[in-house]
Amino acid sequence: VIRHSYIPLSDALPLLKLAKKQRLGITVHLDKQHLVEGRRLLLLGKFLYGKDSKKIIYVKDMIDHVARYGDKIEEIHLFFFQEKKRQSISVMRDMYPSLNAPMNHFCMEFVTVSTTKGNALEWLYQRLGMDWTEIACIGDGENDISMFQKAGLRFAVDNALPYLKALSHFVVPCNDKNGVGVAIEMILQTANKEGGFVL
Repeated sequence: VIRHSYIPLSDALPLLKLAKKQRLGITVHLDKQHLVEGRRLLLLGKFLYGKDSKKIIYVKDMIDHVARYGDKIEEIHLFFFQEKKRQSISVMRDMYPSLNAPMNHFCMEFVTVSTTKGNALEWLYQRLGMDWTEIACIGDGENDISMFQKAGLRFAVDNALPYLKALSHFVVPCNDKNGVGVAIEMILQTANKEGGFVL
């Protein structure tokens, strides 16, 4: 982990209570553990994450668990599987201005404002003595926007959100069609000897 920034309990507990009231699926990354509330979400996690799902910990009551042990909350994920819930959950962003809340097709991820892929990327290239023009990135969702803003060459996969595609230099096939491999080939073809890219 490059840097830690934790969601305060004063934000986490009301957010979790609201999510429970709206009957949303809840997962929390707490002190490097991936906690899941609800058996259906646990089964879905096993299906989506395969062998990595062995690290998932089932919690019967997330609010109670977070209230007891929640001093290191890294992320809160709220899952919705109906379009009408997507619309109602999007207003939750405005309720928590101290949190960054990117949304994908079926989940909203709450993290602190300083916890973004863009900040992590900037931290990394500064420590490597590189310039942002020498950095390439690939993404598909809202949580990739900050990274796109700090990279010299940007790829979106074919199933990315339209907004991210508009920010990209190139759209490559989806992950299951070797999109990352295609992006790497293009990076190698566009890299110049001075560092950076020829577009």
